[in-house]
Amino acid sequence: MLEDHNLLADCATKARNIADQSCVTNPETGISCAWYHGFWPYLRSLGIVTAPTNHREFYAKTFCTLASLPEFRRVLISGSADFNMLEQVFDAFSNDNLKQNIVFVDRCPTPVALAEWYANWVGRSVDARTNDILLFRDSPFDVICTHSFMGYFSNDDRGELVRKWATLLRPGGKVVTINRIRPGCQEPLGFTPEQSKAFAEKARLAALVCPVALDLDVDEIERAAIRYAENFRIRPIPSEESLRNLFEVNGFSIDQLSGKTVSGHEGRRDTGPTTPDGATYMHIVATRL
Repeated sequence: MLEDHNLLADCATKARNIADQSCVTNPETGISCAWYHGFWPYLRSLGIVTAPTNHREFYAKTFCTLASLPEFRRVLISGSADFNMLEQVFDAFSNDNLKQNIVFVDRCPTPVALAEWYANWVGRSVDARTNDILLFRDSPFDVICTHSFMGYFSNDDRGELVRKWATLLRPGGKVVTINRIRPGCQEPLGFTPEQSKAFAEKARLAALVCPVALDLDVDEIERAAIRYAENFRIRPIPSEESLRNLFEVNGFSIDQLSGKTVSGHEGRRDTGPTTPDGATYMHIVATRL
């Protein structure tokens, strides 16, 4: 399905309305994730962040191959900022080749509500649950998928996450995901002041030429972009080798681990988190042993 800008605009409005009431408060900072979940669909509408859509070819090829095989019928989406990961799954897996509804899990109620809203919009069903994936329990899945999810976990918790995926998959089940690598970078990472300023300006300029009418004006979008950049933190993965080891020591063999540079200026190393300019992402398909 090609990107529907009107759908994204509707999602943006809904996300902002839900987020203020539903987003989870971080006990360490006292700040909820509304700055993120309530603004992410706007950033997608503006085309200035990297989302599953940017990796549609990888997801489509992988999912369509799995959907053609009778043993891959139960899918878990392990975290998502909005409905975009669910959209990729729906595009490949028809109602006829799923044994059960797709299960969507996120610890924040906002993306869970957006997944249910999108499923209703396309006339499909999803079993969307608010839960921490590390605490989540269910019968074995055939496929687990997500996008740029491992960077939200510390090194220790990242290993626990991959081990958790292994317990949730049947033997022979697959993890399908992507994650950015930042060579030599291991400490928690946010936007620098210069990157924050450039990101907010980019959001403002994109809003001026946005193909649909968003319900925030350019000044509001710029302010929201500044909040986003000020609050966003990621725990980077430093190398392809570290990704490979992460899976191989926690119950998986690697089917595919290949890099792709996403749009922007090739070779740039100074881009902020979630922005595409020259970022290198690894496409990962791993089999549970």
